Amino acid sequence: MAEEDDFWKAEWVEVERKIAEGESKPFSVALAEEKLNRLILSEGESSNTAADKQENQTNVNLKTSDDVAFEVKAWIAKEMETVQSFIDTSGDSTVVIPLPNVTSRELRHILKYCEEHRRIGDDKKALKEFDDNFMKALSPDEMKELLFAANYLNMKEFLDFLCGGIAQMLENKSVEFARDFFGIENDFTPEEEASYREANAWAFENIDDSS
Repeated sequence: MAEEDDFWKAEWVEVERKIAEGESKPFSVALAEEKLNRLILSEGESSNTAADKQENQTNVNLKTSDDVAFEVKAWIAKEMETVQSFIDTSGDSTVVIPLPNVTSRELRHILKYCEEHRRIGDDKKALKEFDDNFMKALSPDEMKELLFAANYLNMKEFLDFLCGGIAQMLENKSVEFARDFFGIENDFTPEEEASYREANAWAFENIDDSS
């Protein structure tokens, strides 16, 4: 099929060349034109068929740590590498897949993010507006829990998005706020910390006093 298509494409190039040089239009012009049009239509149909096939794939059944069942679209499940790995290993996409490290609240946020990004498509302005509103609606605790959930599910794009949002949220926050957010224990003595703050005073300028 590919060789035949290449032949007709080459034939059409030759026809165009002859017409441009003023030669009489050969009989094969109509045939080549028809074949080329059929090829273009066929490629378009194949593309649509692939998209339809992706939409019509069997949904994936997930159960969160708080025992809530979800029926998730296959294309979203593919973005969750942990889930997809389970399906690939078991060879069965109809079983209920447990998510011991993801709650129903977190999964709802994840599904909303994926579905809205797919709906919006390549509209960068609309995507940025959605992303900004998505992060603004989350509390620091929700951001942290979503980060852990995305890491467990191995959702690279969503994980990168959350890391960027959290980094922006932590900008100008106090050291104490960051320690509390990540659950980091302060292993400096009061004297060591005071010395470090004095030596790096610039790093503690313009700190958000409310944090």
